[in-house]
Amino acid sequence: MGSSREFDAFGPWVLRVRSADEVPPLYRPTELDPAAFRLVLKVPRRIERRDAHPGMDLYDCLIAVGDELLTIMMRRDSGFETVRLPFDRIVAIEQSVRLLDGRLTIRSATGEQVLIPYNGSSQPLIDELTRLLRDSYLLFSAVPKPGVVHRDVFLGPADAALAGVCRDVLRDEPGMRVMHAFARRVVTPDSGPFSPIVHRLRPITMHAGIVLADEREIQLIHRREWFTPAGDNHSLARTIVPRARITAGGAGPHPRYRDVSVVTVVLDAVRLHWPLPDGPELEAFLVAVGLTRAEAH
Repeated sequence: MGSSREFDAFGPWVLRVRSADEVPPLYRPTELDPAAFRLVLKVPRRIERRDAHPGMDLYDCLIAVGDELLTIMMRRDSGFETVRLPFDRIVAIEQSVRLLDGRLTIRSATGEQVLIPYNGSSQPLIDELTRLLRDSYLLFSAVPKPGVVHRDVFLGPADAALAGVCRDVLRDEPGMRVMHAFARRVVTPDSGPFSPIVHRLRPITMHAGIVLADEREIQLIHRREWFTPAGDNHSLARTIVPRARITAGGAGPHPRYRDVSVVTVVLDAVRLHWPLPDGPELEAFLVAVGLTRAEAH
């Protein structure tokens, strides 16, 4: 169970673990040595401090990044379960934050996924974890092509934050380039007896997105939800896919909304679906990433 020292330091923040005595008591039977790993993080339970006490297991998750393996221990009832994921089996990383509600999802080639909720104030540590994972599964560095000029993306004032994330990525990763960008828009539902009435009473917004790519990865910058009845100016999300793991893909019409396609990316047992507005830029994007209009199989 938890200790008084651990309780004194407890808060909503993800913390770096540097020594064995900083490992939460729940996970100490594994005799994990933080010095043997490149990064070890502990993720707290999402409870108010007033609801915590020294006898509790205060940390929901322990994450350890080794040389070839990602180890994630997750609290379950009075014990925990362990997921061990080789870096070369990671096929997608999705991270998003809405105010202080952070979520990190790591997907493996077998279809397994691990969801790690965290407090958004700890985003810098989550970004460090994501960088380590990407450095581990990417086999080479991307070198910017000579003469490539980065597009300046403008999506309007409501989505300036998405454009800001894009600029940060291009600054830190000059090999990346903008493949596709689209502003938010109100979408029209497909035909149905009540579609016009529903559309007038409850218009649906399709949110903006930016697609970046280099020879190694595809990155999608977007909001947490693609379609909402109202605006979303608070969430930020990024989905990262290594190109080498893509086994199939394609695009087809959205089943509900007009003039919208769904791009499907197949990564072994994982299928990701990205809605993108129709038009010549979509066709250029499909060509650039090696996909076609045909449905993924």
